[in-house]
Amino acid sequence: MDFPIEKVIQLELSSCHSNCNKGIMIQPSLRNITQWQIYFFPASGVFKSCILTCFIYFDNFPNDVPQVVFQSGVVHPYVDHSTFRYDTSPFFTEWNLQTRVYSLLNSIYDSLVDIPLPTKICANQEAARFLKQGVSTYEKKALEELPRSEDPNNQNEINTPKRWNATKEKLMLSLFGQTSAK
Repeated sequence: MDFPIEKVIQLELSSCHSNCNKGIMIQPSLRNITQWQIYFFPASGVFKSCILTCFIYFDNFPNDVPQVVFQSGVVHPYVDHSTFRYDTSPFFTEWNLQTRVYSLLNSIYDSLVDIPLPTKICANQEAARFLKQGVSTYEKKALEELPRSEDPNNQNEINTPKRWNATKEKLMLSLFGQTSAK
C-alpha cells in the first residue's frame, strides 16, 4: 500500500520530534508540508551562542535527499556561499524511504557543533581554508558573517513580534490553549 507523500512527510515529522538532538526545533509550513523551517541551537562549538535557521524542501522525497538551505551569512565548509545550500553528499550518498530525516538533521547539527575539516572538494572552499588556518580564525569569520538578531527594542511594548496577527493568535490558542499577553 502506497501512502501519499504528505502522509509520509507527516510521519517523518513525528519521527523527528522523537529522535532529533535536543538543540533542533522543527516548524513545518502551515501551507505546505513539504517545506520545514529548522532552528539549530548548538550546545557547543563555534556557533554555541547562535540560532541558525534553515529550510528543508522535500522536492523529490523519498527518492532524493531533502534540500537544506541555510539563512544567508552561514559560513561552513558544507554550505555553498552563493546559494546557502547545505551539501549533504559527504554524509548521504544514497537516500531511500529507510533513511530518516532525523538522521539528516542530527548530522547537520553535529557538523555545526564539531565542524569537520573536508578531505575533498567541498561546497565552501573559503570556509575550509579558514578552518585549516585554525578554529579561532574560522570562528571570527563565521560569527562576523552571521546576520545580527533583531533588537528587542524594535518590538512593540508587550514584546510581541511585529508580524504577530490574529491568525497566529488562533493557532497558538488551538495548539497551546492560551493566548499571548495583551
